Amino acid sequence: MIRKTTLKTQGLRTGRPGFIALVLMGVAVVGMILALTPAVFGKGTSQEAFQGIEKVAFTSHGSTIKGNLYLPAADGPEKKYPAVVVTGAWTTVKEQMPATYAKALSEKGYAALTFDFRGWGESVDDIKYLENPKRKIEDILTAVDYLSARPDIDATRIAGLGICASSGYMAQAAATSPKIGALAMVAPWLHDAAIVRQVYGGEEGVNKLIAMGKMAEESSDPVLIEAASETNEKSLMYKAPYYTEKGRGLISEYDNLFNVASWEGWLTFDAQQAADHIRVPTLLVHSEAAAIPQGVKAFEMRMGNTARVVWLDQVTQFDFYDRPEPVTRSVSLVSDHFKETFQSGNQPSDIAMIKTTLEAMAVLADQNRFAALEEIFADHVTVDYTSLFGGTAAPIGVKKLMTQWASFLPGFEVTRHNLSNIKVDAGRTFAVASADIRAEHYVEGLFWEITGTYDYELIRDKEAWKIAGLTLNFKKESGTRDVLALAGKRAAQHPDSYISNASRTKDAVTINTPSIWAKPANPVAPGSEDNENLKLVMKMFDAYSKGDTEVLRQVVAEDIEWYIPGRHPLSGIKRGIDELIAFFEELKELGFKAEVMILAANENYVIDAHRGWNTKGNKQVDLNWILLYQIVDGKIKRVQNFSGDIYTSDNFFNYK
Repeated sequence: MIRKTTLKTQGLRTGRPGFIALVLMGVAVVGMILALTPAVFGKGTSQEAFQGIEKVAFTSHGSTIKGNLYLPAADGPEKKYPAVVVTGAWTTVKEQMPATYAKALSEKGYAALTFDFRGWGESVDDIKYLENPKRKIEDILTAVDYLSARPDIDATRIAGLGICASSGYMAQAAATSPKIGALAMVAPWLHDAAIVRQVYGGEEGVNKLIAMGKMAEESSDPVLIEAASETNEKSLMYKAPYYTEKGRGLISEYDNLFNVASWEGWLTFDAQQAADHIRVPTLLVHSEAAAIPQGVKAFEMRMGNTARVVWLDQVTQFDFYDRPEPVTRSVSLVSDHFKETFQSGNQPSDIAMIKTTLEAMAVLADQNRFAALEEIFADHVTVDYTSLFGGTAAPIGVKKLMTQWASFLPGFEVTRHNLSNIKVDAGRTFAVASADIRAEHYVEGLFWEITGTYDYELIRDKEAWKIAGLTLNFKKESGTRDVLALAGKRAAQHPDSYISNASRTKDAVTINTPSIWAKPANPVAPGSEDNENLKLVMKMFDAYSKGDTEVLRQVVAEDIEWYIPGRHPLSGIKRGIDELIAFFEELKELGFKAEVMILAANENYVIDAHRGWNTKGNKQVDLNWILLYQIVDGKIKRVQNFSGDIYTSDNFFNYK
């Protein structure tokens, strides 16, 4: 069940949500819905008011990001802190509402990082004041990576807190990075296309803003406007509280500017879709008196029982930013949520599973079982052997990594990778581990041994743990490295089956490329338009898309046999209408869609050839499929499914 809570908050001044008129380039557009309630107390959030701040810097996509790390009181020199990345409303800088929440969270024991996005505040970039969701999500992911690499941070206990507009960015980051083990959003602004139209003056208003944004993109100089103002009607947020009030959001660090080129990226961003992919416990704190509560309700429905929503009574959007009572309540809820989530990590079963995975990596590599080895790695892996060979570490696709290993490991007469002293620290979705390694290599009388340690990063994939990072910390070696070239030469003479299969897989991907199988305007074959059997199958299609089981039972035989090829949990014959409906539910959970290429029918059979692909889940499949339907006594009696690439579909359904 989804947990819903309403907390009554006393003594807060409230007001009705209103509209901000955006008058830009001479065109008036109905603006963002905001709660325009002025407040009468609270002090500024400039960084000088706080203690325990470490100024930090890290690189994101070529730009230097400047941040403040709010550190809790140290328990000792070996202390590893749980951490949280805190981001704020649109156009803001780290010293505004992110600082308010970061300081409060540091007092709860968290190392809280605030930072200026590229082109904002202290983070210098060629493009300034651009409210671009894609760029900001990238910066959040980089900030998480920065924290996870710090020796004083527990990489398995990193959370994300998004406030207002950045909630959508933080949600997408949590859907992307398994390093974010818990998620919270306060006063979340979570719009999709429908909400955008409601807020920004319908289709016409949205199109005008996007057109303005495109004009600004084409300008040789940045087109900047005032972000908030009490007097300038052409500002982005005219008469908006907080931003225009000294002692609140109007602080010296805030440049109060908005790049008009932001409009297309902002208005076309769908914050709702992240709900389909978030796998960590999520808390949303909001109020019916704050901005677009309908976005929170829609997000909650899409997330299901992974989400918990707490509604505070009569709190405006701007009050969430800095008013003591709602901030205190929100921080308490967020802190408790993170604590509860992180306490569920380091389960003995997870630690045992991870140790088994690491031991399996060594054994499978020695046995040259690269297809099995591939399955214990994430789709992309960062392999760092720079301590041994120099160079630069970079992410690599798992198939490419296995192909590299298959090009020389089979050339050895024998290898032995001996792991010992395995240590694991596991969160809910992300784990780190280390092990001592001694690797021996033998070929044609030559020998090479290296010793050192491995550092691992692992991510949870359904019920399994997969290796996403592998770093060798080289200590010493004996023998000769000449074995590497010799093994590579020997392996090239007799290519491993994995390399041959990789070539076949590439062919399968090529032949299933959607662009070469264009969807026709009318997929029904001439002569089949009035065929009753074809109409029956099309009626089944419609019932499946609507989830109408009553109609399905009308068109499908009670004792139907529906055959799924392959070797995976869904393969085999679905016998009877109930098993078939359960199978359809499995497909719906994966968000399968179809584009029909041809439908043809005669007195006994219907043939359906279509492109089928999924829109949900951790893996993607996009193949051509053919279904052969047998019609008996006016109902679908048997169906046989043919996959465009049985190996790809097996891999997908086994590890979806």
